[in-house]
Amino acid sequence: LAEEKNVYSIGVMKGSSIAYTYPPRSNQFLRGFDLQKNPEQRQIIQQVMQWATQTRQTVLIGPIQLGKGGTGFVSFTPIFVTPPNGNPGSGPLWGFVTTTVKPSVLYRQAGLFDEKANLNYALRRQDGLGKTNEVFFGEESLFEQNPVTLKIPLPNATW
Repeated sequence: LAEEKNVYSIGVMKGSSIAYTYPPRSNQFLRGFDLQKNPEQRQIIQQVMQWATQTRQTVLIGPIQLGKGGTGFVSFTPIFVTPPNGNPGSGPLWGFVTTTVKPSVLYRQAGLFDEKANLNYALRRQDGLGKTNEVFFGEESLFEQNPVTLKIPLPNATW
């Protein structure tokens, strides 16, 4: 994680509560925090839990406002219990492994700030959490100017 400049943190959630975080010092205040008790995050975590239970796949959300300030993309990889004599991961949802990524570093690494390219970029999403065609990077008006477009498949979403 120390070499990944675009990752804020990695965590493990049991249900909707944060059980473990890395790096531990800068995120220790989050341990034990139940996201469903925060009005801003309640709907998001309920949607993530529903989506993960239905699809059994990783859910990527964001950019969202983070509890400790700033914005981030958060990947929720579900963990399912394996019942006795059952198939691996065939039981109920136990929780998630989460990775929180810094948007500005991700955009920079993708070349979206490269002035030499002489291009304008805009990103919009269509995801499993009900957000459709929401522009979250760049100017929405670019989509009305006959742009060159590219679909980028992501877990539970398309940009």
